[in-house]
Amino acid sequence: MHPIGRKHRGRFRSSRGATRNHHARTGNRGRPLRCEMLEPRRLLSGVTLITHGFNGSVDDWIAAMADAIAARTGPPSAQPRYRVEVTDPGHDGGPLSVVNTSRSGPVPADWTGAADIVILLNWTDVAGSLSLGGGYHRSTADVAAAVAEKLVSPNFLTGLAAPAAELPFHLVGHSRGASLVGELAKKLGERGVWVDQVTTLDPHPVDGVREPWLFNYNFGDAPMTGWDNVTFWDNYWRSESTTALDFTGESVANVYNLQLSESVLTNGGYSYEHSDVHLWYHGTIDASPTAGDGSYPVPASWYGGVHPARNSTGYYYSRLVGGPRNSAGLSADLGGAANRTDINWSNASWPNLLELAVSGGNFQFMSGDPIPAAYYYQDHDSVATIYFSLDLDRNPYNPNALGAGNANAAQTGAVPVPNGGSFDTVGVPLGTYYVAARITDAGGHARYAYGRDPVTIVPRVPVTRTWDGGGGDDNWTTASNWVGDAAPWLGDYLVFPAGAARMENVNDFPTGTKFGSIVVSGGSYRIQDNPLYSATVAVQGNAALTASSIVGDALAIGAVPGTAANAIAAAVEQEASWKIAAAPPAAPAQFDLQPAHSLLKPSPSNERPIDAVYRKSTDSSAAAKKQPTVALSESRKILSPARRSPASGFGQSVAMAEEEFTWLVGKLFRNRDKLAEKAVDEILSRLAGVGSIT
Repeated sequence: MHPIGRKHRGRFRSSRGATRNHHARTGNRGRPLRCEMLEPRRLLSGVTLITHGFNGSVDDWIAAMADAIAARTGPPSAQPRYRVEVTDPGHDGGPLSVVNTSRSGPVPADWTGAADIVILLNWTDVAGSLSLGGGYHRSTADVAAAVAEKLVSPNFLTGLAAPAAELPFHLVGHSRGASLVGELAKKLGERGVWVDQVTTLDPHPVDGVREPWLFNYNFGDAPMTGWDNVTFWDNYWRSESTTALDFTGESVANVYNLQLSESVLTNGGYSYEHSDVHLWYHGTIDASPTAGDGSYPVPASWYGGVHPARNSTGYYYSRLVGGPRNSAGLSADLGGAANRTDINWSNASWPNLLELAVSGGNFQFMSGDPIPAAYYYQDHDSVATIYFSLDLDRNPYNPNALGAGNANAAQTGAVPVPNGGSFDTVGVPLGTYYVAARITDAGGHARYAYGRDPVTIVPRVPVTRTWDGGGGDDNWTTASNWVGDAAPWLGDYLVFPAGAARMENVNDFPTGTKFGSIVVSGGSYRIQDNPLYSATVAVQGNAALTASSIVGDALAIGAVPGTAANAIAAAVEQEASWKIAAAPPAAPAQFDLQPAHSLLKPSPSNERPIDAVYRKSTDSSAAAKKQPTVALSESRKILSPARRSPASGFGQSVAMAEEEFTWLVGKLFRNRDKLAEKAVDEILSRLAGVGSIT
């Protein structure tokens, strides 16, 4: 994905400040509140790393788990899969070797993004064994440090020039492997990398605590600690007696813990319940009746009852499934309840983009409408830039994305900062996309994030936009000046109500941008700059409208005497092309109009009715006062008031006093040099539909 790239260069409008609040935390660090914590998550496109524990390898249940993950979105052949080997070449406590030994599936450029990259982390050489003394082993802290260094390095995974750390991580570990992935999350965090999810399965660091009596080892493993750079951490464990031969699991503080029932797990599965925990988790990935890990089938009786249903726990919380994440496992930095242990951020150098999501629950947008989005960003040591795009296939490493703008991100320190804005869809082809973003810093580090759900751009259908004036300026193009923080678009229906802010505002849309209607329903508005182009302008009730110019098909006037004449006169002085139509207070009416060409034709006395009416407004002689009465009476006959369309259902006409009518016609007359006869004809024809002239 190259965000500011092909076909479309858009804008990302930043919101007026943070979209989420902070709450107190131990010390003086703020904690932002996550507004949409229970929304489904479909972040997709990431790296899932799975690893084993003591005396294990990746060739049995781990390979089967990777197959099950691939099957969620397609065949295993569509999943980019890597095997990474960790060894101590001299078995002498020296530097560990971490090598990508094999790859299957597509290269990143051909990756559809439908499935995660999966890394099978095999550290059998240093994991310990059933040999005397536990075999050769290294601490999980040693292994984690060596692996973390590779994950932040370019060209580590075959065919992927970028570091794997550019993508969100899901780290899964069983037994000693749980200690390893927990420590791996910490080591990534010390480099500045947030981890999207850590899943620990019956964690058992070999540290001399609660070891089986036959294997009373202490390998100096990292203790189980929930670190504050993890977005969501879930832990599944069971407890064994201290006299048993089986390894026992443990809970982890400040994460989502689900204790599995030892008595339930004894019904089927492995001989030792310690291994049943990863089989139980496998059953939440593959819920089919034939699910199994190649060694044992998954017992259906393990789910429901004392355990949650298999489709609402375990892998349900992953990016690929997108289930709402339990707040107990969600970082308090991101609105959850988990106040975790601080890592040492002093050497952190990577930027982060977290919890990117479309706001508001709507995932279908008309062409040209902005797509509102919220996210957190964090960069401990520098400023960063966020590039937004709409991606066709959720693969950040091909050019199938349309740029949607960028935003600057200030240095944050350790705590992520909530922010939001909107993706510009002007010029974006119709279709389905995934909201995506890339954050980069001056050091060249980059990380990607994808939104929860696909969005669809559909053909534009006009909608109503109501002014609230809540923005930082007076402009119509400012989205935050409109209810819902969405600016209007060509053809939309605009409403300017009473009580809104910024009643003096600016139509800064390009000249000629025509709206479906403009309704001033209350207050006194003054609109500057470009002319108002609209099929209908309605000035209702006691509302008032002053505009630089009005261009359109019909001026719908309100029901209060005086308002109509003022609005019509203002329109006439500004634009010769205006037509005038009546309207009730609620909405523009539909009228069946008749032409009135004869108003401009001479009468038998060689005087046009319009001229006669005008004379009354300017001649104070007694003769003149009599003549206009005849002329006015004649003009009423000639005007032949327009008939209301029965389908309109509007029953109230607009009254206009005789003096007001003649004054208005005088306005028309005084502007006759500016007005084409056709325009006057249309104006007077519509004026006839105003209603009774008393």
